[in-house]
Formats: sequence, structure tokens, C-alpha cells
Amino acid sequence: MATERSAEVAGALEAAGDVDDFRVEVPEAGSLTVETTGRTDTVGALEGAAGQALTDADDGGAGTNFLFERQVQAGSYYIKVEGVAARRATGAYVVAVRFTPVGGGTTVGVWSHRL
Repeated sequence: MATERSAEVAGALEAAGDVDDFRVEVPEAGSLTVETTGRTDTVGALEGAAGQALTDADDGGAGTNFLFERQVQAGSYYIKVEGVAARRATGAYVVAVRFTPVGGGTTVGVWSHRL
């Protein structure tokens, strides 16, 4: 049976064009789900350790929040959160990261660090 791990981190887009970056350490292969909650209209992107774009989303979560899911291997990943409306939206939000390993077993955990 798979064991889900999760982390939530509060963030704020303080000025037009602000981009918040988070690093997530994934301990093994599995499914990584990332979403925001709150009143701020956000868009999110997932990048690999070398900065390559893996996926992005403008919607999919509750209200004007984004949500995406991606199958990943063990390693470091970067989440970028921006405001929508020509990248001018500002305000507080929470980014939630959930990880479920493939094939069961346990994991060390998922760590999310604001950069």
C-alpha cells in the first residue's frame, strides 16, 4: 500500500511580476501533485533539477488556483508560483505538495523549501 506524504508552505506575491520558487526533494519514483489555495489567482510550473520545464497549470484547483500532477523520479524539483492577469496578481496563497510513491512501501518524506 502506498504511503502519501505532503507539505504545505505559505507564500505571498508581493508585487506585480513576483515569482516565488520552491524546491521539493522527492525520495523515490511516484506521483507529485502540486496545488495552491487561497484568493490569489495563481499559475504554477514544475521544473527539473536542471531547470527544464516539465509541466504547468493555470487552473484545475479550487477557484482561481492551479493544480497539476506529474509522475516523477527521485530527485530535486522546482515549483514556480506566479500571479495571473498578465502576471500582475498579488496576494497570499498556500502551495500544497503531495507525493505518493509507486508500488507501495514507505518513503523518507517530501521536503518543500522556499527559495
